[in-house]
Amino acid sequence: MSVVVTGVLSIFQNEQPVHLSENGLLVAIEAVGMILLWIKFSYFLRIWDASNYLVRMIKEVIFDMGAFCLIFIIVHLAFAEVFFFVSADS
Repeated sequence: MSVVVTGVLSIFQNEQPVHLSENGLLVAIEAVGMILLWIKFSYFLRIWDASNYLVRMIKEVIFDMGAFCLIFIIVHLAFAEVFFFVSADS
C-alpha cells in the first residue's frame, strides 16, 4: 500500500519513486511493514470456521520451527565463515 502511495505522490511531484531511490533503509522499513500487514490480515481470517484451523496451524508450525531455524542459521553462518576464509587465501 505504501509503495502505491509513494508512487502516486512521486507522479505529482515529478520525482523518482522512493522505492527506486538510493534510500535502502526506507525500502527495508516498507518491506517489514508489508509483512506485518499481511500477518495481521491473516489474523482476521480466523473469523470463518473454514480458515480458523488453518491459520492456527500455520502459527503453531512457525513457532515450533523456532529452534530448528536457530540451529540452521548457526550452521549456515559457520559454513559461510569457513568458505569466506578459504576463498580469502586463494
